[in-house]
Amino acid sequence: MRKAILILIPCLVLWAACGSDNGTGTDGDDNQVVRVVANTAVAEPTLSSPDEAMWSSVAGTNVPINRSGTVNPAAPKGALVPGSVNVKAIVKSATLYMRFQWVDDLDIWKDVWTLNNVDNFNFTRNEDVFNEDQLFVMFAAPDAEPPWFDTWNWRSLTTNYGNRAEGFIYQEGVLTRDPGAQNFALPNKKYLDTSRPRWIHVTKSAFTGAVMYQNEVLDTDTASFGADWVLNQRVPGWIIDSTIIALINENEESRWDIKSVFSWDEGSGTMKLVLARALNTPYGEEDLDMSGLDSVGFRIGILDDQDEISELNSSQQGFSNAYWLVLP
Repeated sequence: MRKAILILIPCLVLWAACGSDNGTGTDGDDNQVVRVVANTAVAEPTLSSPDEAMWSSVAGTNVPINRSGTVNPAAPKGALVPGSVNVKAIVKSATLYMRFQWVDDLDIWKDVWTLNNVDNFNFTRNEDVFNEDQLFVMFAAPDAEPPWFDTWNWRSLTTNYGNRAEGFIYQEGVLTRDPGAQNFALPNKKYLDTSRPRWIHVTKSAFTGAVMYQNEVLDTDTASFGADWVLNQRVPGWIIDSTIIALINENEESRWDIKSVFSWDEGSGTMKLVLARALNTPYGEEDLDMSGLDSVGFRIGILDDQDEISELNSSQQGFSNAYWLVLP
């Protein structure tokens, strides 16, 4: 049974879903037929990189990001999100692979700590100040009443470093996380002491990275802090647990059955992301069975350095209209 574990979006109006699965439908908003056609002739991706050679032989479709996706569906997209996302698709071995390319700055300093007092080793946790980038792919269940969307959510820190995207159901204004107890991204904070992070890196002040792993940290309750810390020095607000990633890889759950591989070019700002999931999974109550469909309606959402979709118009979010993914 589907479990309403956590509501991340208090209110979001998504527009009428594509009402057919025959690939001949039109965009519900402006009556234009826009399709992404899945290629079946190329080699199967290995998910070693978003730049594997087979993708150069797959036709891409530029999907416009043209509105905010808030309670006002006519509101324009935010100024800080890209105007379009290039989308490609491959179906091989009963698996859907989708490749997304867009341009943005990379934000991975979610809830970062900054040192505000060197003598006392006191920090400020910048919750809701620094966040992460996100991409949503929302597949409409054909002819469902009430409508629901099988939702893939990739995040630049808290899913990317496990090479996964997280699965959700969107229905009637609520995002519900798919079942799954494991989580490999852990908040780096204590629940009683808010003056400093729970963990620092084993190299102490020498560490300047944005991503910290569980097997390379020291507990600040017992460790010496060392020397050479400087005012405003950063400590990551989250850590990644590789042990949990290994458990998920061995025993995949509905929550984490979407695999990912991502790259970002700092010079051009180009983001490239491949997401992959079986067309028909063992989790039929949460995952849309696409194996019997010849097309499915979908929308794309982009969040720039934002924690969740806002009810209000935001400069940091944008959504596409409804388009068709044509399946073999």
